[in-house]
Amino acid sequence: MIPWFQITSIPLGSIALQVWGTLVALGFLLGAYLAWRRMGKTPGAKIIWDMAFWILLAAAVGARLFHAAFYEPAYYSAHLSEIFDFTASGFSVLGGFLGGAAVVWFFVKRKNLNFLKVADAMAWGLPWGYAVGRMGCFLIHDHPGLETSFMLGMRFPDGIVRHDLGLYAVILGVFIGLIFLVVDRLGLREPKPGFWSGLFLVIYSVGRWALDFLRAFDQRWAGLTPAQWILMATAAIGVWLVIRSTCRVKYR
Repeated sequence: MIPWFQITSIPLGSIALQVWGTLVALGFLLGAYLAWRRMGKTPGAKIIWDMAFWILLAAAVGARLFHAAFYEPAYYSAHLSEIFDFTASGFSVLGGFLGGAAVVWFFVKRKNLNFLKVADAMAWGLPWGYAVGRMGCFLIHDHPGLETSFMLGMRFPDGIVRHDLGLYAVILGVFIGLIFLVVDRLGLREPKPGFWSGLFLVIYSVGRWALDFLRAFDQRWAGLTPAQWILMATAAIGVWLVIRSTCRVKYR
């Protein structure tokens, strides 16, 4: 069991950095850097930084819209002006992914680049950036789960030991990043575009789908969270991309 602790801000002189926002920003920058490194010296590498700001903006908007539409529709339908209050709690990572993906699609089409090649490079940055950002969720404990006796459960201030979904999300991100490194070392030579983005979609979708059953207070639709319904589709897309990209691949 993990004893209760919470870090919401880091004092720096006369100001205080908010832990969640700071780690999300650092995670985004780390993910963008790793994607840029993966693109290497290809002509399209510069596009990562060209679209970084717009991805961040679209991800924030998508995260708020997804949360408002699917997690608290009754509240936000009566408080429309609060939907884009980015200082309030309530962001969906899945909505952020969808918003960011839309921006990537728009940029690569304008530049006449291959969308799946760019998506593959970004898939290398996503797990590590996601893990760093989710560390912010863990430190402020904004995703309490069901009661548990599991060794990674955390004792919350009410005395109940619960799953902390922020911690599990960090572990999921690191796990995906390590899987990428292992698969890359296996000797797979030049898979078709879409392999890495497909692999990310499969592992993330299955992992997040399973973890959502441990959530204590999230909205449910026919027994599943809103994210779980979308994740079934993203997992299927991921499987299709992996199969499509590995057909007739040569090995070392």
